[in-house]
Amino acid sequence: MNQPVSTLKTDKNVKDTRIFINFLLSKEAQLQVVKQNYILILKGIKPPKDYGDISKIKIIKTDPKVINKNIEKIKKNLQNFLAVLNRLRIKKYYLSFF
Repeated sequence: MNQPVSTLKTDKNVKDTRIFINFLLSKEAQLQVVKQNYILILKGIKPPKDYGDISKIKIIKTDPKVINKNIEKIKKNLQNFLAVLNRLRIKKYYLSFF
C-alpha cells in the first residue's frame, strides 16, 4: 500500500514490528488493501476497477531536507490544490507522501 512503514531506532519491540511489516507485505493484507482503495505493491493482485493503469503513476523523488525547509509553503500549496479539487467537485484523487 502507498503508506510508509518502518522500524525506528528507538523501537523497543523490533521483532513484532517486523512481523507486522511482513504481514502488510503479504498477499492477504494486499487483498484487503484493494478493498480500501489503496495502491498495491504486489504484482498479480488486481486493483479496483476505477484505478486505471497504475503502471503509469509517476513517482516523484523528494529530498526530506528540502521538504522540511519549505514545509509551510508546501502545506499552503496543498491546501490550495485541495480547495480547487473541491470547487471542481473532483471527489476521487490519490495523494501519497513518502
